[in-house]
Amino acid sequence: MDRDRSESGGGFLKKRAYIVPDSKLENLGISEYTTSAESDGSQRTHKIHILPVHPDDAKAGLDVIALRLYIHYDVGVNGGSFLCPKWMAESLKRDKVILPKEIQDGRCPICEKHAVLLSHYQKVLNKVTPEERMELWNELKNHHAYSGRYNDPKPKKYFCWVVDASSDDAEDRGVRFYQMPATTVYEDGLLEQIMDTDTEDGFIDIVSPVKGEGAVFQFKRAGKGLIDTTYTGFKIKIRNWSIEDDTEWLKQVPLFWDVLKFHTYDEIAEAFGSGVEPEKEKDEDVEEELAEEFNRTRRRGRKTEEKDDDDDEAEETTKRKRGSSRSKEDDSKKKTTETQTERIRRKHREQVDNQSDNDPPEDDEDDDDE
Repeated sequence: MDRDRSESGGGFLKKRAYIVPDSKLENLGISEYTTSAESDGSQRTHKIHILPVHPDDAKAGLDVIALRLYIHYDVGVNGGSFLCPKWMAESLKRDKVILPKEIQDGRCPICEKHAVLLSHYQKVLNKVTPEERMELWNELKNHHAYSGRYNDPKPKKYFCWVVDASSDDAEDRGVRFYQMPATTVYEDGLLEQIMDTDTEDGFIDIVSPVKGEGAVFQFKRAGKGLIDTTYTGFKIKIRNWSIEDDTEWLKQVPLFWDVLKFHTYDEIAEAFGSGVEPEKEKDEDVEEELAEEFNRTRRRGRKTEEKDDDDDEAEETTKRKRGSSRSKEDDSKKKTTETQTERIRRKHREQVDNQSDNDPPEDDEDDDDE
């Protein structure tokens, strides 16, 4: 998805489900502020007045320069974009803000799917090729609702109210909303510029409408696409006039929830096209793995039993053979022993017969006893 179209007002804007319809924006008298480079990709300078939030938002805990937005892009077949219920709920809770009813449970089907993908990625990380690993990582990253590193997540955008300060005609267009890039513009640009240790508070109150306090924020954008886009030339210039006294802008600032739209878990799941909840899908994956492991165990058990049966049969056959062999050996020994006995007896008889023929007769012992 060519997301830089969202900066230039292209068709991608129509797919942003987290912004209210154009008809409502028109009723509010609000439009979006976008940035771009020159047509050839060279630098273009942008200047904006950043306005304070609506008083009711400030009372509700949203007294901020800009609101953190955690967004899921390119969701489902229609490629819509949605505010993440999970990450937005956690972010608003940190500011002690009452959550919109749509995100009060803090559940997100896309984040649940992300958890499944992360588990799979960790399992196969060292079992796949670098190309396959990168493909899995890209799929995992597409389910992020945040930017930056996994261990240092940042919002995708910072949402604020601005007036284009590039010319008088631009200022006449009034209040607009700006989705400021989180790192390249908000953190590395705006926050760096407003830090001023010479002031009493240690920073410049850039959203102050009071003369001599608020400031104009200036930066340059270059490049034609997402990859080569750069933001540089960050500057702030203190205003020598009062927004509060000299304009009607503060009265035009709407509430955040007048422009931002939240969706429920079920609505996002339907757009996501998950069919079943990712957590259930995860359980089914586990069940399939367990079933496969059970089948493997059964196969191993059968093989073991068959092997044991074969071993028992072989052992029994060996015993029979050994028994038969021993029996034959015993018979052979018996025959051999009997033959030797008969031979000894025969020789003895022959010796007795020879002695009777050659030797003198002996006295009878019985007679002597008498």
